[in-house]
Amino acid sequence: MDTWKKIAKQALLGTERGTFSKSLLDTFSKKGININRSEECILLDAAALYSRAFKAGYAPLVYHQEISATTTNSTKPFVSEKSIYFLKEVLEGIHQEALLEFLEQIAILSKKILPEYLPDILDKCKNNGTLWQILQKSLTTSDYILIAKHPNWQYYLEPTEDVVWEYGTKKQRTTILKHLRRNTPDKAIPLIQSTWSKDSPSQKTTFIKTLSINLSQKDEDFLEFCLKASRKEIRQAAAHLLIKIPNSNLIERLFNQLENFITVKKRLLKKEKLTFEIPDEPTPNLLKDGIHLKSIPFKGGRKASILGQLMAVIPPKRWVRYFGYSSKESLEIFIRSDWSSTLLQALIESTITHQDVEWMELLVDFWLHNQSKNRWQNIHIQNLLEVIPDDVFNRIAIKVLKEKNTVLQDSDPITNLLKSGMHYWQDELVLLYMQSIKKWVDRHTARSWEGWYYKNILKKIAYYCSPDLHEKIHNFWYKNGKTWSDWDNEIDNFLEVLKFRKQMIAELKR
Repeated sequence: MDTWKKIAKQALLGTERGTFSKSLLDTFSKKGININRSEECILLDAAALYSRAFKAGYAPLVYHQEISATTTNSTKPFVSEKSIYFLKEVLEGIHQEALLEFLEQIAILSKKILPEYLPDILDKCKNNGTLWQILQKSLTTSDYILIAKHPNWQYYLEPTEDVVWEYGTKKQRTTILKHLRRNTPDKAIPLIQSTWSKDSPSQKTTFIKTLSINLSQKDEDFLEFCLKASRKEIRQAAAHLLIKIPNSNLIERLFNQLENFITVKKRLLKKEKLTFEIPDEPTPNLLKDGIHLKSIPFKGGRKASILGQLMAVIPPKRWVRYFGYSSKESLEIFIRSDWSSTLLQALIESTITHQDVEWMELLVDFWLHNQSKNRWQNIHIQNLLEVIPDDVFNRIAIKVLKEKNTVLQDSDPITNLLKSGMHYWQDELVLLYMQSIKKWVDRHTARSWEGWYYKNILKKIAYYCSPDLHEKIHNFWYKNGKTWSDWDNEIDNFLEVLKFRKQMIAELKR
């Protein structure tokens, strides 16, 4: 199939604009095509031969990948027939959001899926990398052999040994690098270096990005070498990875540059204030280290762009050491600056990059309590809300819901937090949210389009809380036989999902 696509592409481009690769000519030769002729003749013969093969079909591909020890266990028991009933419901879309939990439970229980259901699950995995990662934990050797027999599933397989690096396509070579980074990371960079002088800037940039897998201090020298490239996209790709390596030389250089722009002013009756003297243009050294005016949009002009990019690189904990204060006190120093909105946005970006949990909680808590002020309304925090750990999410949400003694509005920052990400809700948070819904319903007895945000959140958390809450929540709403107007359907659907998940998990454990 891949060969036929290459023939069709060559026909569209014309032989005067390109030639067949050596590996493709070798393939033609093995099929009996005379390759010692003009490109036009080779193209016509190849098209005649492969057009017939395209109509007739192709032999199944052979699976060459080495199976890791975790996937070769063929003694795993299949899930029960009753479990398949739940899987069918999920695959048919009735409770499709429960597929991830179904696969997680299979992996935990060391069970396997009947092969006839694997194709439907693989189709679901195409657009969901998390599903595929979980599914791999329960796949057996026979499952991988089945995957190898279908062209549409080749996406899931690692490269085979017969792909020669020098002659592989960009996609094949990228896949090889990802495979190496997952299994033998030290082998990837020498492979990239072997064809560095011949590869295009686009290829180099793509190959550098694969080093994000298992990134370590060992990669720093090569990435520093990439900073010397003439193309901006190559330098930026390298810089983006270098800022993720703890204590990298790049971070040190940029911190030293930023330190030259900073003045901490002592004030007699007030706390210290941070001021900055930012250049109008990035210095040559900053340009070399990936700081460009158009790289990251920070509102406030050219100086704000330079300051924001520099701040976004520095780990938040570095400022604790610099100021000699706690994290909270360090944040307050930034807030008092005339550049506070730029600094806060950059701290958010830095916190995500360096996965600093303490600063995540600090920044989200600050935003929840100050977002309504004009000064902070243009701060973009959504990416941070998506990635905060579950325990931080629950701790903050529980605290704010306890503080807030009124119903939620769609514009409330806490509502935005509750809608964000796929966090697992602790029991206490679920029950607090139910109480908030009940307050809203008590104040809106007539049918109303308002409160839709409550309903959307309710649909989401049905799959991200403990199914053992079913009885407690049922009693919370229906203990006195009361009905809840147009909310009955939403509550019943929520309870039905909990019941389905509880029964599904119980059956999988049998």
